[in-house]
Amino acid sequence: MHLWEGKDLDESLRMPRRRDPVHFRTGMLLGPDEHEPQALCWFRDPGELASYLHRIEPQRWGLRGPALLGYKDATGDLCTRIDMLGPEEGLRLELNRCAAPHFAILWWGDLRELLFAPTPWPRRLRRDFLGGSARAIRQEEAPAFVDQLSARYGD
Repeated sequence: MHLWEGKDLDESLRMPRRRDPVHFRTGMLLGPDEHEPQALCWFRDPGELASYLHRIEPQRWGLRGPALLGYKDATGDLCTRIDMLGPEEGLRLELNRCAAPHFAILWWGDLRELLFAPTPWPRRLRRDFLGGSARAIRQEEAPAFVDQLSARYGD
């Protein structure tokens, strides 16, 4: 059982946003579309992320009734594959097709990726933090970088 299970919806939505990515290593950045991030969530492993995407996250974006059931039907197998394979780019794109137009996963991976990866969202977040440069975050900068992300996209 995951820590957010059995909580009211508001608490279930807040919990992953408050977590420390040093201890909860699998993260995802979400928004209403592919361009505007609004939530950065952290999970123990890809299995927890997949469960959360299947059961809780769509409710943040207002999916209810038939829309929620349709989303769950469309993403059940995808979430099983996320649990087995981890957060792969092809799975992210497939899940986004199912979640549109309600929400999008802009990025998913681990903290190392945010600190070092040359991919678009990690570069953009580093550029925001570093004032224009998208270079890798140095070890001594990492705590401040994580704090900025938490302040901006956390609870």
